[in-house]
Amino acid sequence: MSRRLLAGLLSLIFIFGGCAHLPIMSVSPQDAQSVVDDFHRRLANKYEIVDSVEFKIGFFSFSSLGMTSIDLVNDHLAVAGVTPVGITLFSVVADKGKVTQAFVMPQFAKRGDVAKAVSGNIRDIYFDLTPGSFLSGSSRGDQLSVKTALENGLQHEYFFSLKDRVLGEKRLYKNGRLFWRIFYSNWTEDSAGHIHPGKIRLVHRAYHYQLIINTKEVRPL
Repeated sequence: MSRRLLAGLLSLIFIFGGCAHLPIMSVSPQDAQSVVDDFHRRLANKYEIVDSVEFKIGFFSFSSLGMTSIDLVNDHLAVAGVTPVGITLFSVVADKGKVTQAFVMPQFAKRGDVAKAVSGNIRDIYFDLTPGSFLSGSSRGDQLSVKTALENGLQHEYFFSLKDRVLGEKRLYKNGRLFWRIFYSNWTEDSAGHIHPGKIRLVHRAYHYQLIINTKEVRPL
């Protein structure tokens, strides 16, 4: 191996090794709140989404087209999943966290309370995209971490990009153990100037499944 090639390899090791061990810096509540507030101002309160959804659990998976309506002001959501040929798999309406209307195809109903699971996943994904209270904040490189305590041993952790000032990941912990994590990427603006993630991936550590959503269209309400 030539000296030039060896020097190049050592440089790469140094660069990537350094990135993997970036120091964790404490962030003041004021600085963290500034990032959170800036992101929150760019979010929409009422909108509809057309998307494709892929559900994976073990070796089983299925895909569907989705229609989702979100109203953060009134804590209301409605979601429907259909096959590519238009057969309705499920249709769920929830208000303030409780299912008020539901239809689930019998084949899916055998797998448990699908309506509750679907509405819960949609709430986890599209609601509470910013922390309601501030527990601690820290940064590592371009990433800001904000933790907030909930009730009954629950805790949210949010990861924001300091460069783009958008949410990259949200986590839920139960009694200190990771319960699920949601990744957000490809943020774009709608016709009203509000931002939405183009791709979302929910990884449920407790129940061992994944939900992958690709946004096709957003309609402001």
